[in-house]
Amino acid sequence: MADFDFTVPSPAGSAPAAAKSKGYWLLLLLNVVIIVLLLVILFRPGGNAAPSGGSTLNREQQLELAQRLERQGLTEAAVEAWQEYLRISQPDPEKAAKLWYRIGMIQQDGRLYEQALASYYRSESLQVVDVLTNEISRRTQECLMALGKVAGLRRSLEERTSMTPSAAQPGDDVLAEIGSWKITRGELERLAEQMIDMQLAAPGMPPEQAAEQKKTMLKNLSNPENLQGLLAQVVQEELLYREAREQKVYEQDFVRQKLQQAERGILASAVMRQRLGGMQVSDADVKDFFIANQEMFREPAAVRLAHIQVADSERAKSAIASITGGTEFADLAKSISQDAATAEKSGEIAGWLTSDQGPEEHRALAR
Repeated sequence: MADFDFTVPSPAGSAPAAAKSKGYWLLLLLNVVIIVLLLVILFRPGGNAAPSGGSTLNREQQLELAQRLERQGLTEAAVEAWQEYLRISQPDPEKAAKLWYRIGMIQQDGRLYEQALASYYRSESLQVVDVLTNEISRRTQECLMALGKVAGLRRSLEERTSMTPSAAQPGDDVLAEIGSWKITRGELERLAEQMIDMQLAAPGMPPEQAAEQKKTMLKNLSNPENLQGLLAQVVQEELLYREAREQKVYEQDFVRQKLQQAERGILASAVMRQRLGGMQVSDADVKDFFIANQEMFREPAAVRLAHIQVADSERAKSAIASITGGTEFADLAKSISQDAATAEKSGEIAGWLTSDQGPEEHRALAR
């Protein structure tokens, strides 16, 4: 096989070193071009750069996916799809506000009330859309009520009905100051709500009953005198707590034991609430249990008796005649009854008598 010489002859008068330098730069430029082309091919839309092996959805495809998931009632997946659509489409503030309102509706319908509130608030923060204002207000109140945030519901209503929206928000009034801590009306109401929640954390209480009791207790706290009393209690406890921290009371053995006991009780109660959290006893459940176990609650017929004990039938007839004539039974028993144990008590026999208790004549009366 013949040997081929691929050496390019140098032009006349050119130096061999210059030719080598020029060839080196041409090869380098060619390599750079090839690398750029490979990168373009790999990372162009529809290429193979997606780590999951699939293509990234464009804006229209993402919109269709979000709508489909929403129609099928897949709350979390639909919310995630709509949020991804927001990221891809980069809409103007008004459209973004409408989309966040839509996301909030999906979350609310899926009983994700806290997330729904966040979406509604975010919608209003982006831009207040007139056609959505009333709907967001109504839905916000529904979420707060579903969460049992009665105090938050009242503040929300005050904010939305305020005639001076530029003024300080309701609940911002400072009621007391302890050092750098400013206790506002809103914070005091939140503390009250937390205290009430702890009191109503009894396992097995139906949510409707707990919500109704909470509403009543918060309504009582709305009274200025009651609110002032709660404020005084909070201030006093905070001052005593700070003094205890300064004196390092928590290092005393007695206090440590109390803290450990409290911790044990709190943790045990928390586990108990988790185990019994799903158990709810309704009025219908109580009624069904009573019907199924009536014998357990059935009590024998019983009577209360009062008597006048005399020696013979003649005196008994005389006593009956006196009572028929208008003499008080109690007075007659005290005066003529020969039963010393009951005479001073107007003839009354202690307790309830059933058909299986007492003398035969008493049992007969109870039958």
